[in-house]
Amino acid sequence: MLLSSRQETAEDQPFFKISSHNKSVNQHQGFFLLPSQSQTAKETGKSTSAVSMFQESTSSVSHQGRQNSPFQIPVSTTAAQCTFQTQQARQRQTQHINPKDKVEEAVTHNPEKLTSLHSRLHQEADKIRRWKVETEIELKQQEQKLRDSLQTVESQRKSLLELQLQNETLSGKLQEEIDGRAELEEKIESTRDMCSLVKDYSVKLEEKLALCEKDRDDIQEVQKKQQEDLLVRIEFKSFKSQILNTD
Repeated sequence: MLLSSRQETAEDQPFFKISSHNKSVNQHQGFFLLPSQSQTAKETGKSTSAVSMFQESTSSVSHQGRQNSPFQIPVSTTAAQCTFQTQQARQRQTQHINPKDKVEEAVTHNPEKLTSLHSRLHQEADKIRRWKVETEIELKQQEQKLRDSLQTVESQRKSLLELQLQNETLSGKLQEEIDGRAELEEKIESTRDMCSLVKDYSVKLEEKLALCEKDRDDIQEVQKKQQEDLLVRIEFKSFKSQILNTD
């Protein structure tokens, strides 16, 4: 009775008993990192069997000690140490377990989680496919826009070259027109000078013609007078000869 009561008090210690909160936390963590419930049950069964064997050995030793020595061995402390050591060994064992084995055990012992995992994987794959299709469509649209923009740029470049050529031809024609206008202005100026010279010469000629006409009129008058004088003289001579002949 005393041994069983000491064992119960040792097992009721807080650092040997797993709280309900820790159990719930361990259950809600991902099944990729924690072992399954069956594995923990097996480990706890092993630990309890080891504890029971150790307790039997300690009880036999304690009975022998009671019979042989007057001092009593503290069995509860040795049982507590044994459970603590087994818990540490279990923790080390869980730490050294391969994560692949954990995943396989979790998958085999949790088909619901496996189905949920498959559904999540399918959803993620669908999302990735949709994202890939959307990105490909966006890339194709951007490539098409880039081609259209390049075509517009090329057409605008060609139109700019044509406009530059037209501008050059028009500038050449304009320069020719400017040069022709300058030549025409020079010709007009030269013709104006010539016209002014001709006008001056014509004025001088008119003045000379007027003088010549005046001289002609004067000469004609003098000639008439001379003719009249000559006729008078001829008549006078003829009359004089007649008079002499009559005598």
